[in-house]
Amino acid sequence: MDGKGQFCDRGDSYRPVIFFENSAEEEISKQAIFSASKELMVPAENLKVELKPRSQFWIAEEYHQDFANNNELKYKFYRFSCGRDKRLDQLWGDKARSLK
Repeated sequence: MDGKGQFCDRGDSYRPVIFFENSAEEEISKQAIFSASKELMVPAENLKVELKPRSQFWIAEEYHQDFANNNELKYKFYRFSCGRDKRLDQLWGDKARSLK
């Protein structure tokens, strides 16, 4: 939870950010962070999720689209190698895979 990426993916493109378009969406975003912090039993500021107004957005290259579905074996290897599933299990327990 350092705000500089997720698991093996590090750098600006992988920072945890929630983009909002208006004040209502900003409030919903704050509530989502608060709810996650309560469920994880950590202070919200420890989650290091940045809130930013929506700005220009660039769509990723085609080979990135639906990568997990189109490259299932590679994606499963990545998840295992990075320790992603193990960490999610530690944090969320039985709820780790309830939403896919």
